[in-house]
Amino acid sequence: MAQEIKNVLLMGASGNLGPSVLHALVQSGKFNVTVTTREGSSAQIPAGVKVLKIDYSNASLAEAFKGQDAVISNLGGKALAEQTRFIDIAVEAGVKRFIPSEFGSNTANQNNRDICPVFVEKYNVAQHLKEKAEENPNFSWTCVMCGPFYDWELRVGFAGFDLKSRTATIWDSGDGYWSATNLASVGKAVVGVLLHPEETKNRYVWIESFRTSQNETLAALEKATGEKWTVKKVKCAEQIEQGREAYRRGDPNWFMQLIIGALFNEELDVGADFSKFAKLDNDLLGVQTEDIQDTVDKVVKEKPQFDWKLNEARRVILTTAT
Repeated sequence: MAQEIKNVLLMGASGNLGPSVLHALVQSGKFNVTVTTREGSSAQIPAGVKVLKIDYSNASLAEAFKGQDAVISNLGGKALAEQTRFIDIAVEAGVKRFIPSEFGSNTANQNNRDICPVFVEKYNVAQHLKEKAEENPNFSWTCVMCGPFYDWELRVGFAGFDLKSRTATIWDSGDGYWSATNLASVGKAVVGVLLHPEETKNRYVWIESFRTSQNETLAALEKATGEKWTVKKVKCAEQIEQGREAYRRGDPNWFMQLIIGALFNEELDVGADFSKFAKLDNDLLGVQTEDIQDTVDKVVKEKPQFDWKLNEARRVILTTAT
């Protein structure tokens, strides 16, 4: 069957994931790529990629969506809930495929949603997509489920592994397994979805670079650094309760406690190990299985400019990407 998707619009080309998705789209050579940015944005967009400066109003989105076969949302923060509005406008504009800002934990799992409010917002967007696809046969959607961005997490210390201090925070036993994907592979998966529109139509796709655990990650880090790390043990249930209290207070530190608390939870089935309940779509989407030690070795050897600040990473996650 001839390729159905040619013109692709990416919202959120900066941030943590956006550059990897944009790079994969451009490198594929299969699409006419356009990105949206806000006025005054400092996002660095590669030469040859069309840039639309918009204010995300209904009118500006309608204009941006004209002639686009697919829209990819990498937006975060308050824009997560706004995606339902974006979807309605995309349907009216004749967009064929919408890929929402999922890219992470298993938000289809009720236990996950009970722990983390962000997962509820993402799930509601997926439900809205289902409704719109049922009402409009020419419109479809795909949610990309990839688990945490493994190499990114190591760089910023998001999951409790601090490369600078050689300190690891282990939640509960640390033996629970979860699916994880490196940033570049998430980008490849997005391209794979667009190149296989029928096979990925109106469903979740599940990918992983590998499945791992906290203790396996710690062992790989100790091997890569040649050092014994300091280990701090915390109880997942206590961290989740602290995160909930922080959320009620409006303290942004809730984010890490609830996201990681859901991922490492050993008392509830949170669907973190994708291969236990789903057929992985790696082969279909061109995502290769990777070696965890190779990934850890590469991150440890990176130059200092790639050693991001955790506070900056949180800021990018909790605010709307450009």
